[in-house]
Amino acid sequence: MKAIADQTLSLKYTTLLKENEDLRNKLNTTQETLKLTKNNFDVEKRNNHDLMTDHANYFTRRNELEELFRKCVDEVKRDVSKRKRQSGRID
Repeated sequence: MKAIADQTLSLKYTTLLKENEDLRNKLNTTQETLKLTKNNFDVEKRNNHDLMTDHANYFTRRNELEELFRKCVDEVKRDVSKRKRQSGRID
């Protein structure tokens, strides 16, 4: 009877050890997955920040070019007016 009880306890102990090993493996896998996910999140966060910066820079640059264009148009208008005045005086 004692031998059967010892075998049963040994079997239960072996089963518990196997379950413990399986749980440790699952935990390690989950921790690795979490680590990779955090790294991916950080990369995407940096990419998002870079894209937002590029977007803002695009509009800043666009506004600068529009301002330059307006200045050029104003300068051409002044030149045209000046030439009209000068040609009117000569005629």
